[in-house]
Amino acid sequence: MILKTVHVKNYKCVRDSNEFRIDDKITYLVGKNESGKTTLLQAIAKINPVDPDDGIFDVLEYPRRHLVQYQERQGQESDQAVSTTWELTQEDIADLERIAGPPARQITTVGIAKGYSNQTHYDFDIDEAAVIQHILATHGLERNELRNLKDAGSLQELHSRLTGKDGRSDREQALLVFLITNYKDYDVRQGIIAKLEERLPKIAYFSEYLRMPGQVSVTGLKSRLENDALEEGDKIFLALLDMIGKTVDDLEQLDQHEMLTAQLEGASERVTQEIFRYWSQNQSLRVQFLLQRALPGDPAPYNEGWVLRTRIQNTRQGDTTSFDERSAGMVWFFSFLVWFNQIRSTYGDNLILLLDDPGLALHGRAQADLLKYIEERLASNYQVIYTTHSPFMIDPANLSRARTVENIVVDAPESSEDGLLEGTKVGDRVLSSDRDTLLPLQVALGYGLAKSLAVAENTLLVDGPSEVLYLQWFKRKLASMGKSTLDDRWVITPCGGVEKVAAFMSLMSGGPQKIAVVGSFPAGQGLEAGETPETKLMKEGHVLTWDSYTKTPNSRIEDVIGRDAYLELAATAYGLSKEDTGSLGRAATVPVPLIDEVRSFLEALPQFPKPFYPYRPAEYLIQQGMGFTLTGLNRGLDRFEELFKDLNFILNRSRDSVGVGRSKDEGSSGGFFKRLAFWR
Repeated sequence: MILKTVHVKNYKCVRDSNEFRIDDKITYLVGKNESGKTTLLQAIAKINPVDPDDGIFDVLEYPRRHLVQYQERQGQESDQAVSTTWELTQEDIADLERIAGPPARQITTVGIAKGYSNQTHYDFDIDEAAVIQHILATHGLERNELRNLKDAGSLQELHSRLTGKDGRSDREQALLVFLITNYKDYDVRQGIIAKLEERLPKIAYFSEYLRMPGQVSVTGLKSRLENDALEEGDKIFLALLDMIGKTVDDLEQLDQHEMLTAQLEGASERVTQEIFRYWSQNQSLRVQFLLQRALPGDPAPYNEGWVLRTRIQNTRQGDTTSFDERSAGMVWFFSFLVWFNQIRSTYGDNLILLLDDPGLALHGRAQADLLKYIEERLASNYQVIYTTHSPFMIDPANLSRARTVENIVVDAPESSEDGLLEGTKVGDRVLSSDRDTLLPLQVALGYGLAKSLAVAENTLLVDGPSEVLYLQWFKRKLASMGKSTLDDRWVITPCGGVEKVAAFMSLMSGGPQKIAVVGSFPAGQGLEAGETPETKLMKEGHVLTWDSYTKTPNSRIEDVIGRDAYLELAATAYGLSKEDTGSLGRAATVPVPLIDEVRSFLEALPQFPKPFYPYRPAEYLIQQGMGFTLTGLNRGLDRFEELFKDLNFILNRSRDSVGVGRSKDEGSSGGFFKRLAFWR
């Protein structure tokens, strides 16, 4: 059975969550703190929890604001707290057909609800008359036997006729046994419900705070078991014992130390392999389980009887530390794996997993490991629903799995008895009016876009579409002249705000792609005192500046083209002749980017069709053939050729060759890299 929708009402902070869909594999409930995410999971878990005690709705869990009114009418009706719909698999339907025949095929979805009466209600359609006829037809009754039974209006009536008949034949007796065995109270619906209950997945809820202690006193644990006073961490420890097939009594009656040691070592190895398959933070760690006699000098309760200790060995350093001293993130990951192994061994694959803020204490990369574990190891066999407000626990490629959760407060009419609080609401299609609620989704999407920005194996980042067009035209122009040109493996990608890309480059370092950047980086932007844009940025990544090819500060790609050539290109793109524009004199003050000078110069001309759009000259140039030329273009071609050689050098060298200069055939002696001392 596959959970398809959930609707929570009148439970703790949830008055009416709205009905929301559940993904067949993974569903994220995303929202800020105190939005009601945990409450939603707890309500879902009560449908069919692994621990029956967790399935009870207490009237004190009813929203306090309306509790008195509910108690006044509770004698007449009990509110449902959680309503769900389930889709039946082909195996589910086939199992129903064994008792109900072809009429069971009409049951494709089932509604299951539970509330403060603590009775589970099933909602489905079934043709009872068709079921009765199928049962009669499949028991080989003879004509006279069938004559007395075929007009029975219900299974109850069919049962009464069979039990009221003296001298039942073997066929009639077999039919009676079939009814008694498969239909509770001789009711078709109850028989179907019994089958559905058998097939309904168990729901396992795991809290972020459920963690195993590093050491457990066997005597103390036995006492808590006997007094029904287990602590949260005890559940994980008992799951660990279940992994090695032992009970607390077995530990107290230990008489074969070598056998237990072997079993503990086997459990250690199994957990180690599982956790470090998906734990990239430190691969040099190993888990050790040790059962030791308590020493009198240890603190209570670890100073008497047997104590089971969990330690983590660092194989690189050769030492071990107590499990309690490890990071909170690792303790959670370990505890979850032990718990899950026990749940899986008990209930098999017929499970739904509810994880409350999983991996909250994990580093972002470790959360990505956990997300991979959920995707690969859990979602392949189980439906998983988890809450989060971390962008690293959201797969940007699967945002359709997200459901936003927020505590809604709205302005209500003065006459409204509901006041301002609407309570927890779930956005079924990632809908929310609250920015804080959407923040994890926005960050996850932004991070995903940043990682996917380098869509090609070799990506050249530039500021905008104008740079893309200019580089493409000069690449083709140089190739047509038989000169060095840009390697076809480079994919030119506009990213906008390229001056901010230095931090991006350091973030992306170590990835599988090779990325380079060429742009304008104003002095002082993110640089330390005494450093130039060239040395600072080049040390961080493959970042080139236009200044390096024009030898003029604050240059842009138009400066690389050249003053005379760009002025002529811009004027021609706007339909002006050289006679209309004349020439642009070099400014005597500190140079500004050429594009700003050309804009001011052209817009001052009375015949110029204002305003000036920088993209238009680039668009005009890309439409021209390789025979097109401009005044002074040769100098610009030389600068682009030098740029392309440097980019190709980046492409062809490995990261390990940093600090090694180019060979003579890899570029001109005046190249960008040769001008940097650390490349010599």
